Amino acid sequence: MSFESYYALHYDRFSGADYASYAAFFTEAARRFADMELREALDLGCGAGGLSAALAGMGLDVVGLDVSPEMLSVARAKHGNESVLLLCQDMRAFELYGTVQGAVSAYDCLNYLTGLSELSTVLALLHNYIEPGGVFVFDVNTPYRYEHVYADNCFCFEDDGALLVWRNDYAPRTRRNRMDLTMLVRRADGLYERFDDVAVQHCFALSRIERAAVQAGFAVCGIFGGTDFSVPASDSEKAFFVLKRI
Repeated sequence: MSFESYYALHYDRFSGADYASYAAFFTEAARRFADMELREALDLGCGAGGLSAALAGMGLDVVGLDVSPEMLSVARAKHGNESVLLLCQDMRAFELYGTVQGAVSAYDCLNYLTGLSELSTVLALLHNYIEPGGVFVFDVNTPYRYEHVYADNCFCFEDDGALLVWRNDYAPRTRRNRMDLTMLVRRADGLYERFDDVAVQHCFALSRIERAAVQAGFAVCGIFGGTDFSVPASDSEKAFFVLKRI
């Protein structure tokens, strides 16, 4: 197996993601700001499918889209939910079979885009597939998180039979954060096998995201500091955007 396969298997426990809270935030944002009832939702960058499953459990028809076959394999094996349609596509060039009333991209997926050009491409595609008056909800890591939390720090996560070491190298000039990932997986014979990978995230200025959203045909309904709709603080590590397609 590869790094991607093992990472997908352990993703939920490594990330500590609270899918129920995020699903509630998304549906409440749609209730507050959308011009129609939310029936169908796109989970853009759905990963191992936890949020997709939570949304399906709330009665929505969900399209889960991700570029990783390994993540989608885990999502299908875990949930097997007929109301979740899983698509293996790149968010920068995706196609859907129809429109949705809302879309969500959770847990800093958009930070993996290389910059504003790719972000604009994704927003233009979303504008095509979200119905007028529908919403797009997403989060990004803030500059504060990259500069003061990630910086050049190292983090370690443990799960049953696996260890993930995550080393950061943030370059303020280029706004790129390189993440060197090492995973140790315990084999049946008790020895550990090592797998390495590299990921890169881009630090977006929040004002640039706002301008890109407006240029793509969205209204910015709000920017929040958490899934509780709180006001962002200077040390908020996440920014949660709610956009409406106009």
